[in-house]
Amino acid sequence: MFNRITFIIGSLSGGGSEGVCVNVANGLASRGWNVNLVCMNLNRKEHLDKISEKVNLINLNISRFTFSFVPIMQYLKRNNIEHVVCFHYFFASQLVLQRFLLNNQFMIIARNNTSLLQDAKYYFSSHILNKLIFTIVKILYHKVDYSIAQCQEMKLDLVNNFNFESSRVKVILNPVNFKIENSFEGSVCLKEEFILSVGRLSREKRHDIAIKVFARVKKKFPHLKLKIAGQGREENFLKQVAREYEVEESVEFLGFQKNLISLYKKAKLTLMTSSYEGFPNALIESITLGTPVVSFDCPTGPSEIVKDGINGFLVDNDEKQLEKKITEALNIDWDIQKVHDTALSHKHEKIINEYEKFFTQLVN
Repeated sequence: MFNRITFIIGSLSGGGSEGVCVNVANGLASRGWNVNLVCMNLNRKEHLDKISEKVNLINLNISRFTFSFVPIMQYLKRNNIEHVVCFHYFFASQLVLQRFLLNNQFMIIARNNTSLLQDAKYYFSSHILNKLIFTIVKILYHKVDYSIAQCQEMKLDLVNNFNFESSRVKVILNPVNFKIENSFEGSVCLKEEFILSVGRLSREKRHDIAIKVFARVKKKFPHLKLKIAGQGREENFLKQVAREYEVEESVEFLGFQKNLISLYKKAKLTLMTSSYEGFPNALIESITLGTPVVSFDCPTGPSEIVKDGINGFLVDNDEKQLEKKITEALNIDWDIQKVHDTALSHKHEKIINEYEKFFTQLVN
Protein backbone atom coordinates (compact mmCIF):
# COMPACT_ATOMS: atom_id res chain seq x y z
CA MET A 1 0.00 0.00 0.00
CA PHE A 2 1.29 3.45 -0.94
CA ASN A 3 2.10 5.98 1.74
CA ARG A 4 -0.52 8.70 1.50
CA ILE A 5 -0.15 12.39 2.32
CA THR A 6 -2.09 15.57 1.58
CA PHE A 7 -0.60 19.01 0.97
CA ILE A 8 -2.73 22.15 1.37
CA ILE A 9 -1.70 25.49 -0.12
CA GLY A 10 -3.43 28.71 -1.10
CA SER A 11 -2.47 28.83 -4.78
CA LEU A 12 0.22 27.88 -7.28
CA SER A 13 1.55 31.41 -7.65
CA GLY A 14 5.20 32.10 -8.34
CA GLY A 15 6.34 32.40 -4.71
CA GLY A 16 9.04 30.42 -2.96
CA SER A 17 6.67 28.42 -0.74
CA GLU A 18 4.65 27.35 -3.75
CA GLY A 19 7.82 26.27 -5.55
CA VAL A 20 8.98 24.18 -2.58
CA CYS A 21 5.52 22.64 -2.24
CA VAL A 22 5.53 21.54 -5.88
CA ASN A 23 9.12 20.26 -5.69
CA VAL A 24 8.43 18.12 -2.61
CA ALA A 25 5.08 16.86 -3.90
CA ASN A 26 6.67 15.84 -7.21
CA GLY A 27 9.62 14.22 -5.45
CA LEU A 28 7.45 12.08 -3.19
CA ALA A 29 5.07 11.14 -6.01
CA SER A 30 8.02 9.99 -8.13
CA ARG A 31 8.92 7.59 -5.30
CA GLY A 32 5.50 5.99 -5.19
CA TRP A 33 3.72 8.14 -2.62
CA ASN A 34 0.03 8.90 -3.07
CA VAL A 35 0.22 12.70 -2.95
CA ASN A 36 -2.84 14.94 -2.94
CA LEU A 37 -2.11 18.62 -3.57
CA VAL A 38 -5.12 20.66 -2.48
CA CYS A 39 -5.25 24.30 -3.67
CA MET A 40 -7.68 26.89 -2.41
CA ASN A 41 -7.91 28.23 -5.97
CA LEU A 42 -5.97 28.45 -9.22
CA ASN A 43 -6.47 32.15 -9.86
CA ARG A 44 -2.70 32.39 -9.89
CA LYS A 45 -0.97 29.35 -11.34
CA GLU A 46 2.58 30.17 -12.33
CA HIS A 47 3.73 26.78 -10.99
CA LEU A 48 0.86 24.77 -12.49
CA ASP A 49 2.83 23.42 -15.45
CA LYS A 50 5.57 22.14 -13.11
CA ILE A 51 3.28 19.67 -11.30
CA SER A 52 3.94 16.02 -12.09
CA GLU A 53 1.15 13.92 -13.57
CA LYS A 54 1.69 11.58 -10.62
CA VAL A 55 0.43 14.25 -8.18
CA ASN A 56 -3.33 14.40 -7.58
CA LEU A 57 -4.21 18.10 -7.95
CA ILE A 58 -7.46 19.22 -6.29
CA ASN A 59 -8.80 22.74 -6.84
CA LEU A 60 -11.38 23.69 -4.19
CA ASN A 61 -12.15 26.87 -6.16
CA ILE A 62 -12.52 29.06 -3.05
CA SER A 63 -12.13 32.74 -3.86
CA ARG A 64 -10.64 33.83 -0.50
CA PHE A 65 -9.16 32.26 2.62
CA THR A 66 -12.02 33.82 4.62
CA PHE A 67 -14.44 31.42 2.91
CA SER A 68 -12.28 28.31 3.14
CA PHE A 69 -13.14 26.92 6.58
CA VAL A 70 -16.17 24.79 5.71
CA PRO A 71 -15.01 23.57 2.25
CA ILE A 72 -11.63 22.43 3.59
CA MET A 73 -13.23 20.68 6.57
CA GLN A 74 -15.69 18.93 4.27
CA TYR A 75 -12.85 17.80 2.03
CA LEU A 76 -10.88 16.42 4.99
CA LYS A 77 -13.90 14.55 6.34
CA ARG A 78 -15.11 13.24 2.97
CA ASN A 79 -11.71 11.86 2.00
CA ASN A 80 -10.75 10.51 5.42
CA ILE A 81 -7.47 12.44 5.42
CA GLU A 82 -4.94 11.30 8.02
CA HIS A 83 -1.82 13.41 7.42
CA VAL A 84 -1.92 17.04 6.27
CA VAL A 85 1.05 19.23 5.36
CA CYS A 86 0.12 22.92 5.08
CA PHE A 87 2.22 25.79 3.79
CA HIS A 88 1.00 28.81 5.76
CA TYR A 89 0.37 29.53 9.42
CA PHE A 90 -3.19 30.68 8.60
CA PHE A 91 -4.02 27.25 7.20
CA ALA A 92 -2.27 25.55 10.11
CA SER A 93 -4.22 27.55 12.72
CA GLN A 94 -7.47 26.84 10.91
CA LEU A 95 -6.65 23.12 10.71
CA VAL A 96 -6.21 23.02 14.49
CA LEU A 97 -9.85 24.12 14.88
CA GLN A 98 -11.06 21.81 12.12
CA ARG A 99 -9.34 18.84 13.71
CA PHE A 100 -11.05 19.58 17.01
CA LEU A 101 -14.44 19.62 15.27
CA LEU A 102 -13.61 16.36 13.47
CA ASN A 103 -12.57 14.58 16.69
CA ASN A 104 -8.81 14.54 16.10
CA GLN A 105 -9.08 12.73 12.80
CA PHE A 106 -5.74 13.80 11.30
CA MET A 107 -2.15 14.85 12.01
CA ILE A 108 -1.04 18.40 11.11
CA ILE A 109 2.47 19.15 9.82
CA ALA A 110 3.01 22.87 9.25
CA ARG A 111 5.79 23.83 6.90
CA ASN A 112 6.62 27.27 8.32
CA ASN A 113 7.08 29.75 5.49
CA THR A 114 8.44 32.90 7.13
CA SER A 115 9.81 34.54 10.25
CA LEU A 116 6.66 34.79 12.36
CA LEU A 117 8.19 37.38 14.66
CA GLN A 118 8.96 39.65 11.70
CA ASP A 119 5.52 39.09 10.16
CA ALA A 120 3.98 40.14 13.47
CA LYS A 121 5.99 43.37 13.48
CA TYR A 122 5.61 44.13 9.79
CA TYR A 123 1.99 43.26 9.01
CA PHE A 124 0.11 42.76 12.26
CA SER A 125 1.27 45.52 14.60
CA SER A 126 -0.70 48.61 13.53
CA HIS A 127 -4.39 47.77 13.14
CA ILE A 128 -6.48 46.35 15.98
CA LEU A 129 -8.09 43.73 13.72
CA ASN A 130 -4.68 42.59 12.50
CA LYS A 131 -3.47 42.34 16.09
CA LEU A 132 -6.51 40.19 16.93
CA ILE A 133 -5.86 37.90 13.96
CA PHE A 134 -2.25 37.35 14.96
CA THR A 135 -3.23 36.75 18.59
CA ILE A 136 -5.47 33.92 17.38
CA VAL A 137 -2.59 32.54 15.31
CA LYS A 138 -0.30 32.65 18.34
CA ILE A 139 -2.87 30.74 20.41
CA LEU A 140 -3.54 28.03 17.83
CA TYR A 141 -0.45 27.64 15.66
CA HIS A 142 1.77 25.84 18.17
CA LYS A 143 -0.91 23.17 18.62
CA VAL A 144 0.03 21.52 15.31
CA ASP A 145 1.79 18.18 15.68
CA TYR A 146 5.01 19.20 13.97
CA SER A 147 6.49 22.18 12.20
CA ILE A 148 9.09 22.07 9.46
CA ALA A 149 11.47 25.04 9.68
CA GLN A 150 13.60 26.03 6.70
CA CYS A 151 16.68 26.89 8.77
CA GLN A 152 17.98 26.87 12.35
CA GLU A 153 17.20 30.56 12.85
CA MET A 154 13.56 29.94 11.95
CA LYS A 155 13.38 27.06 14.42
CA LEU A 156 14.64 29.35 17.19
CA ASP A 157 12.00 31.90 16.24
CA LEU A 158 9.25 29.30 16.70
CA VAL A 159 10.67 27.89 19.93
CA ASN A 160 11.58 31.17 21.62
CA ASN A 161 8.64 33.31 20.54
CA PHE A 162 5.70 31.04 19.67
CA ASN A 163 5.60 28.27 22.29
CA PHE A 164 6.81 25.42 20.08
CA GLU A 165 8.64 22.57 21.76
CA SER A 166 12.03 22.09 20.17
CA SER A 167 11.37 18.38 19.63
CA ARG A 168 8.36 19.22 17.45
CA VAL A 169 10.27 21.47 15.06
CA LYS A 170 12.18 19.68 12.31
CA VAL A 171 14.71 21.66 10.26
CA ILE A 172 14.69 20.70 6.58
CA LEU A 173 16.41 23.02 4.14
CA ASN A 174 14.73 24.04 0.89
CA PRO A 175 15.50 21.86 -2.13
CA VAL A 176 16.97 23.44 -5.22
CA ASN A 177 14.72 23.11 -8.24
CA PHE A 178 15.87 20.00 -10.12
CA LYS A 179 16.07 21.87 -13.44
CA ILE A 180 18.24 24.61 -11.91
CA GLU A 181 20.50 22.05 -10.24
CA ASN A 182 21.08 20.22 -13.52
CA SER A 183 21.82 23.45 -15.39
CA PHE A 184 25.14 24.06 -13.66
CA GLU A 185 27.81 23.30 -16.23
CA GLY A 186 30.93 23.85 -14.15
CA SER A 187 32.48 26.18 -16.70
CA VAL A 188 32.70 29.94 -16.92
CA CYS A 189 29.54 31.51 -18.29
CA LEU A 190 29.88 34.74 -20.23
CA LYS A 191 28.71 37.38 -17.79
CA GLU A 192 26.79 40.47 -18.81
CA GLU A 193 26.86 43.89 -17.20
CA PHE A 194 23.95 43.57 -14.80
CA ILE A 195 23.02 42.85 -11.21
CA LEU A 196 19.98 40.63 -10.62
CA SER A 197 17.37 41.07 -7.89
CA VAL A 198 14.64 38.43 -7.55
CA GLY A 199 11.47 38.69 -5.48
CA ARG A 200 7.94 40.01 -5.42
CA LEU A 201 7.60 43.78 -5.50
CA SER A 202 6.48 44.27 -1.92
CA ARG A 203 7.59 46.48 0.95
CA GLU A 204 9.59 43.92 2.89
CA LYS A 205 11.75 43.11 -0.15
CA ARG A 206 13.00 46.73 -0.14
CA HIS A 207 13.84 46.92 -3.84
CA ASP A 208 13.90 50.68 -3.34
CA ILE A 209 17.15 50.31 -1.37
CA ALA A 210 18.54 48.12 -4.16
CA ILE A 211 17.78 50.92 -6.64
CA LYS A 212 19.26 53.67 -4.43
CA VAL A 213 22.50 51.78 -3.83
CA PHE A 214 22.69 50.69 -7.47
CA ALA A 215 22.53 54.37 -8.49
CA ARG A 216 25.72 55.01 -6.50
CA VAL A 217 27.49 51.86 -7.70
CA LYS A 218 26.68 52.72 -11.30
CA LYS A 219 28.85 55.82 -11.07
CA LYS A 220 31.84 53.46 -10.82
CA PHE A 221 30.49 51.01 -13.44
CA PRO A 222 28.76 53.19 -16.08
CA HIS A 223 27.51 50.29 -18.23
CA LEU A 224 25.99 48.37 -15.31
CA LYS A 225 22.26 47.62 -15.15
CA LEU A 226 19.91 46.38 -12.44
CA LYS A 227 17.35 43.76 -13.49
CA ILE A 228 14.45 43.12 -11.10
CA ALA A 229 12.51 39.88 -11.62
CA GLY A 230 9.17 39.87 -9.84
CA GLN A 231 5.73 41.39 -9.78
CA GLY A 232 3.70 43.20 -7.16
CA ARG A 233 1.91 46.31 -6.04
CA GLU A 234 5.12 48.31 -5.45
CA GLU A 235 6.08 48.48 -9.13
CA ASN A 236 4.92 52.06 -9.79
CA PHE A 237 6.58 53.27 -6.59
CA LEU A 238 9.86 51.58 -7.53
CA LYS A 239 9.80 53.08 -11.02
CA GLN A 240 9.39 56.47 -9.37
CA VAL A 241 12.43 55.76 -7.18
CA ALA A 242 14.44 54.89 -10.30
CA ARG A 243 13.41 58.19 -11.88
CA GLU A 244 14.25 60.10 -8.70
CA TYR A 245 17.78 58.68 -8.69
CA GLU A 246 18.12 59.16 -12.46
CA VAL A 247 18.67 55.49 -13.29
CA GLU A 248 15.31 54.73 -14.93
CA GLU A 249 17.11 53.80 -18.17
CA SER A 250 19.31 51.32 -16.32
CA VAL A 251 16.73 49.59 -14.11
CA GLU A 252 14.70 46.91 -15.91
CA PHE A 253 11.47 45.52 -14.43
CA LEU A 254 11.16 42.04 -15.90
CA GLY A 255 7.93 40.95 -14.20
CA PHE A 256 7.47 37.35 -13.08
CA GLN A 257 9.92 35.01 -14.78
CA LYS A 258 9.09 31.32 -15.07
CA ASN A 259 12.68 30.48 -15.96
CA LEU A 260 15.44 32.39 -14.18
CA ILE A 261 18.33 30.12 -15.15
CA SER A 262 19.73 32.30 -17.93
CA LEU A 263 19.42 35.43 -15.78
CA TYR A 264 21.25 33.83 -12.84
CA LYS A 265 24.03 32.56 -15.10
CA LYS A 266 24.62 35.85 -16.89
CA ALA A 267 24.36 38.14 -13.85
CA LYS A 268 27.49 39.53 -12.25
CA LEU A 269 25.84 38.90 -8.89
CA THR A 270 22.45 38.43 -7.27
CA LEU A 271 21.40 41.11 -4.78
CA MET A 272 18.97 40.76 -1.88
CA THR A 273 17.89 43.74 0.25
CA SER A 274 14.93 42.26 2.20
CA SER A 275 14.06 43.37 5.70
CA TYR A 276 13.30 39.70 6.45
CA GLU A 277 12.77 36.42 4.62
CA GLY A 278 11.35 32.99 5.12
CA PHE A 279 14.30 31.33 3.48
CA PRO A 280 15.57 33.09 0.33
CA ASN A 281 15.43 30.58 -2.51
CA ALA A 282 16.89 33.19 -4.87
CA LEU A 283 20.21 33.08 -3.00
CA ILE A 284 20.32 29.28 -3.14
CA GLU A 285 19.43 29.19 -6.83
CA SER A 286 22.04 31.80 -7.67
CA ILE A 287 24.94 30.08 -5.92
CA THR A 288 23.83 26.70 -7.32
CA LEU A 289 24.50 28.18 -10.77
CA GLY A 290 27.83 29.61 -9.67
CA THR A 291 26.78 33.26 -9.38
CA PRO A 292 27.82 35.03 -6.15
CA VAL A 293 25.36 36.90 -3.96
CA VAL A 294 25.34 40.05 -1.84
CA SER A 295 22.65 40.11 0.84
CA PHE A 296 21.58 41.98 3.91
CA ASP A 297 21.95 39.86 7.04
CA CYS A 298 18.21 39.79 7.69
CA PRO A 299 16.06 37.22 9.49
CA THR A 300 15.84 34.37 8.50
CA GLY A 301 18.25 32.38 6.37
CA PRO A 302 20.93 34.51 4.69
CA SER A 303 23.44 33.98 7.49
CA GLU A 304 23.13 30.22 6.92
CA ILE A 305 23.60 30.54 3.15
CA VAL A 306 26.18 33.26 2.50
CA LYS A 307 29.84 32.39 3.09
CA ASP A 308 31.81 35.65 3.05
CA GLY A 309 34.37 35.78 0.29
CA ILE A 310 33.48 32.30 -0.97
CA ASN A 311 30.00 32.66 -2.47
CA GLY A 312 29.41 36.36 -1.84
CA PHE A 313 29.06 38.82 1.01
CA LEU A 314 26.71 39.21 3.95
CA VAL A 315 26.10 42.84 4.91
CA ASP A 316 24.68 44.51 7.99
CA ASN A 317 21.60 46.66 7.40
CA ASP A 318 23.64 49.62 6.15
CA GLU A 319 23.45 51.14 2.67
CA LYS A 320 27.07 52.34 2.61
CA GLN A 321 28.33 48.88 3.54
CA LEU A 322 26.06 47.40 0.88
CA GLU A 323 27.53 49.71 -1.74
CA LYS A 324 31.05 48.80 -0.62
CA LYS A 325 30.42 45.04 -0.82
CA ILE A 326 28.65 45.22 -4.18
CA THR A 327 31.64 47.13 -5.55
CA GLU A 328 34.03 44.59 -4.05
CA ALA A 329 32.03 41.67 -5.46
CA LEU A 330 31.99 43.20 -8.94
CA ASN A 331 35.80 43.43 -8.88
CA ILE A 332 36.40 39.80 -7.84
CA ASP A 333 37.05 36.97 -10.31
CA TRP A 334 34.90 34.40 -8.50
CA ASP A 335 35.59 30.66 -8.60
CA ILE A 336 32.17 29.49 -9.81
CA GLN A 337 32.84 25.87 -8.76
CA LYS A 338 33.51 26.98 -5.18
CA VAL A 339 30.40 29.17 -5.28
CA HIS A 340 28.36 26.20 -6.54
CA ASP A 341 29.74 23.82 -3.92
CA THR A 342 28.34 25.95 -1.08
CA ALA A 343 24.84 24.95 -2.25
CA LEU A 344 25.40 21.19 -2.10
CA SER A 345 23.49 20.87 1.18
CA HIS A 346 20.39 21.93 -0.78
CA LYS A 347 20.66 19.26 -3.48
CA HIS A 348 17.22 18.15 -4.62
CA GLU A 349 17.58 14.42 -3.95
CA LYS A 350 19.15 15.01 -0.53
CA ILE A 351 16.27 17.23 0.63
CA ILE A 352 13.57 14.94 -0.81
CA ASN A 353 15.26 12.09 1.09
CA GLU A 354 14.92 14.08 4.32
CA TYR A 355 11.26 14.88 3.67
CA GLU A 356 10.50 11.26 2.81
CA LYS A 357 12.26 9.92 5.89
CA PHE A 358 10.43 12.39 8.15
CA PHE A 359 7.01 11.76 6.62
CA THR A 360 7.54 7.98 6.62
CA GLN A 361 8.14 8.05 10.38
CA LEU A 362 4.93 10.03 10.89
CA VAL A 363 2.75 8.00 8.52
CA ASN A 364 3.90 4.65 9.95
